Amino acid sequence: MPLSSFRKAQDRQVISFPPGWTWISAPITIYRDPKGIITTDFDVANFKINGVGKTYYVKKTGGNDNNDGLTSDTAFATLYKAITKADVDIIVVYDGVYTRENAFNDASPARDISIIAATGNNDVIITGHSALTWTKTADKTNVYQATRTLVVSVYDAGVLDANGDYTRLILKTSIDEVDANAGSYYIDGSNVVYVHTADSRAADSSIYSFLNVKAGSVASGKSIYLEGLNFIGGYTPFYALTDFIAVYAKNCTFKYGTQNGFTQMGGTAYLQNCTCSKNSEDGFNYHSTVGEVKPYAIEINCKGYRNGLDTNDNGSSMHDGGKIIRVNGEYYENTAHNVVDVTADTQSWNIGCVAHDSSGGANICDFLVTTGAAKMWLDSCIAYGSTYSLGITDAASICYLRNCTLLPPQSIVGTKVTY
Repeated sequence: MPLSSFRKAQDRQVISFPPGWTWISAPITIYRDPKGIITTDFDVANFKINGVGKTYYVKKTGGNDNNDGLTSDTAFATLYKAITKADVDIIVVYDGVYTRENAFNDASPARDISIIAATGNNDVIITGHSALTWTKTADKTNVYQATRTLVVSVYDAGVLDANGDYTRLILKTSIDEVDANAGSYYIDGSNVVYVHTADSRAADSSIYSFLNVKAGSVASGKSIYLEGLNFIGGYTPFYALTDFIAVYAKNCTFKYGTQNGFTQMGGTAYLQNCTCSKNSEDGFNYHSTVGEVKPYAIEINCKGYRNGLDTNDNGSSMHDGGKIIRVNGEYYENTAHNVVDVTADTQSWNIGCVAHDSSGGANICDFLVTTGAAKMWLDSCIAYGSTYSLGITDAASICYLRNCTLLPPQSIVGTKVTY
């Protein structure tokens, strides 16, 4: 280690868990240097699952499911083939778009596994759509059609917005409306999907008709490590369900779901450098299971932006008595609250986070704690640009503040305490 780096490491001070925080076994150490900069040595890669099974390789181009999958030269063609191998331990996936049938295809791994992008270029795309062949609609100028059941949304990956995200096509009520409006689609009673691309080009493989499925999932009490993967579309890009489950994700994205981007139902979720954007409901969403197993989550350097497209929802939300630690995250331009933690016994510790510019209009907060004695700690956080920088909208809820810049106004019904 260079001397300058050694001195910086020596100068930083550990930030202790705040008084009243109950998840004292959380496996993370957070530091503050003399300039107030927040850092952590926490690395989700340390939770990579590497047991006694085999490593399988997957290549969209050049792979074949009749191969043995045990080397990059004899790779499978589909992720589904590797996920369903009884002895799988690690799956290495090469760049490409893996459609619903070639990706998880509603399968849940039967054992703890790691799925890792081979190149680290963020070009592994795991989708909730089926590849369709588009044909020109007769007597229409700009309309192309294909037949597919279960379509819940359509996106154009050939035209990107200012954030580099796909353009969402707007649902219309007739073929004629689609013809007249670039960036639109319509589905008739025979499951024929009609599209007008965002730039009026001919429909091509960049048009994703997302289905009412999960792009990726894990259940049955198994754990999964994900690295360098992009989950897009479906009703949720990634869904984790059942008791005692663990999801570890690093450098992943979860986008374009018709519900939440990343959904954790009970158990543990550790996410680092992950992004949730342009989902119809929440970006990151954590609930307990039916059996009341509480969720525990850590978000490091994560982003939740432009979520709540249809339902006025949030960038990141913890519920049902769960516990979450957010470090150096950024949450912005969501249609409801950027960060919200809800219900009795829910606790969140937010350090070095920035929340700003909700697009939701009146009575929306950058940070909100509410409903039934929920507790939020804000340390070295910044909030601005929304109706309220901070909301405590339940009389029993509490927010503890330290070293924060919260631009007024605030909406305080419960208790605000400096610690």
